[in-house]
Amino acid sequence: MTHQWDTRTGPHYQRKAKVDPVKRRCHLCMGTGMAPCRVCLGKGEVLSGRDFNGRVQFASCAGCFGKKTLRCMHCNGEGLV
Repeated sequence: MTHQWDTRTGPHYQRKAKVDPVKRRCHLCMGTGMAPCRVCLGKGEVLSGRDFNGRVQFASCAGCFGKKTLRCMHCNGEGLV
């Protein structure tokens, strides 16, 4: 004699509530939403060459326009992942 129990309606079946995934602080921007520029590495300027005396010339970074940071690409500026 075999019993066919419907596991969805049995006494041990409980419908689990949907739980939102836990959001954690972004590891790239440390939760600020702003990450260092990848072009200038957070310096705000890049090497543009040397002048006629041999001195190093710097120019404003084209990636961040001299602001040193950009919106974090990992968390999209939210600060949480």
